[in-house]
Amino acid sequence: MLVGVFHVMSFGFCLQDDTYIGLRYSRNLADGHGLVFNPGEHVEGYTNFSWIILSTVPYLFNLDAIVYARVISIISAALAIMLVGIMSNILSKGLRGAAFTASILFANLPFVMGEAAMGLETLFFVALVLAALSRYVLEHENSEERGYGSGLFLAFGALTRPEAIGIALILVVFDLLKLRKSTDDLMLKKQVKARWICFAIPVLSHMAFRWFYYGDYVPNTFHAKVGGGINALSRGMYALKQLIMDIIPLIIALSIGMVASRKARKLRDSFAVFVLSAVMLFYTVYVMYIGGDFRPTNRYYILPVALLVVITGSILPLLLQSVKNKKYYVAYVPLLLVLSFSCHYSFRNIRNYSLRRRHLIPIHIAAAEWLSSEFPADTWIATGNVGVIPYQSQLCTIDMHGLCDRHIAERSIPGMGEGIPGHEKGDGLYILSRHPEIILFMYSRFSDHPLSTSEIEADLFGISEVELWLNPYFHDNYTLVSIFLERFYFNFYTKNDWQILPD
Repeated sequence: MLVGVFHVMSFGFCLQDDTYIGLRYSRNLADGHGLVFNPGEHVEGYTNFSWIILSTVPYLFNLDAIVYARVISIISAALAIMLVGIMSNILSKGLRGAAFTASILFANLPFVMGEAAMGLETLFFVALVLAALSRYVLEHENSEERGYGSGLFLAFGALTRPEAIGIALILVVFDLLKLRKSTDDLMLKKQVKARWICFAIPVLSHMAFRWFYYGDYVPNTFHAKVGGGINALSRGMYALKQLIMDIIPLIIALSIGMVASRKARKLRDSFAVFVLSAVMLFYTVYVMYIGGDFRPTNRYYILPVALLVVITGSILPLLLQSVKNKKYYVAYVPLLLVLSFSCHYSFRNIRNYSLRRRHLIPIHIAAAEWLSSEFPADTWIATGNVGVIPYQSQLCTIDMHGLCDRHIAERSIPGMGEGIPGHEKGDGLYILSRHPEIILFMYSRFSDHPLSTSEIEADLFGISEVELWLNPYFHDNYTLVSIFLERFYFNFYTKNDWQILPD
């Protein structure tokens, strides 16, 4: 766990825009506005309910919310690393070295620890699912145990990410097969009943809340991101290809262990491996269907990778046992550590991405603070990046890509699945109809010199920006402004009647 914490911290201050979106929801809830992005607008622009609730703590107790977000992300990473080891230990029936092998491999996967550094719920979700699966396997081995543990952990997983509902359906199938095979086992029936009652109560309650509070049966982000069909599937397969390239050493190690060790073949036929394999297959197909993610952290594939590490950690020590020459035992740990650490520092694209975030966040914060100081509190801004600037400025915001805007999210767009996930939708006319005082163009917001209109036109991004630019009303009623802030120019469009607040 300490190795993982070290690696997470080595990425520095690189919180994702999505983290700030969640924090804005948390702050509004703590301030009494409700679970909303903009006060008065009930739109579910998040998919991590429990993480949002957990993130209200700093606002209720006057703590630093950004530090808090980083701390709970690090704790989540540590828990995920620990549970990878526990699951591997369970899978290998307590084999010496299994927990250590799995934990150290997982802690040194760069995209995993890079994701943990970015403040999202990913590792928290992985920890909850691993806890649920661990309990499920242990309960399977002893039908006298109640199913409360697996049910509750899986329910909290579903409140953290909706994909856990799909995992629950897989376990339901396994339970039905077990009940069919053991029709007279009363203890098994009680276990299954307890498990799914514990799961259903919180999950159905949350679904009812979503329907009555937001008026929808799925998060708004589902409408904004999903629906690309074959295009999204192609994009998801490309993301899977990138993931495979990232974990080739892991796949090779697992393959060698499965082939070389006779004991590994017995492990391969175990119930637990069937369960983990089914979850991995479902999750991989699901991520391909929705089109993956654009970040180099393989965000949506981290859970199946964790399960793959669990199996690998259970098999590699078996391979070592089959080696007759005991001197290889001494070299095992150093070789494992060298492999893990070299793997971690070989992924420059992830470190470069985190460095870019570390460079951009202070710029966003400076721009947001300037906006909040120069514009009234009732100012509306329209932007495609609805994380840092809306959070820091506390100004009401129109999400030009629709993650936090119902109208844009539900608009049908030709060619869905061909663009960047979460950035494909837009509606320039709708944005103008809401008359925002400020409009930010994604690639033109910051520069080292005042930008001209031709430079902005050359860098338009997304449907909203293109449609705004083609609309004469926009050019007639908005003026380009470039403000120098310390080390950069902040470029934006504002209404023609804009005036700086008096001192």
